[in-house]
Amino acid sequence: MMKRWLAALFILSVLSVAIGIVAFPMDTYDTPLQAMKSEVKKAEYIPAYTEDNQALFFFRLNDHALGAAYSRKNWSGWRSGMMTWSDEEFERIEQEHVLNHQGHGDTLIFGLFHPEDNVEVMLGDATSNVVPIEGNDALAIWYFEREQGFSDHTLRLVDKQTGTILSERNVY
Repeated sequence: MMKRWLAALFILSVLSVAIGIVAFPMDTYDTPLQAMKSEVKKAEYIPAYTEDNQALFFFRLNDHALGAAYSRKNWSGWRSGMMTWSDEEFERIEQEHVLNHQGHGDTLIFGLFHPEDNVEVMLGDATSNVVPIEGNDALAIWYFEREQGFSDHTLRLVDKQTGTILSERNVY
């Protein structure tokens, strides 16, 4: 009696998994970039990193939209996650020292800055990670990732040589 019950439970489990795979297919890809391009094909993707089962990409949708997205790897391949973007005025930032930022969930904040001006973006005592934008030496992307979030911190654009604060913004 117990063997029949276990056999029936096993068959039911296998059928449930098979039905789940057929009924709810997961679009997965061989690379994190392929997963990103499956969501928005016309974007220019700027990879920040790929580590273990996670990749971070920034992207430009046109000359006025900067965004971020994670791609995560599961047992079947790479999938794209939530994509966040907003209009960033690339031309204005290319001409001014502006410290704009945007968030992606509670764990990532990012923006654009002029790396050639010998400046760095700081959050508290930490210096940002920097991702160059291929084909645009005038701008780079700065970002911070934190598991505990960013409430009540101040972002500062700082001159590396003099320590002068050129711009600052509170992050809430």
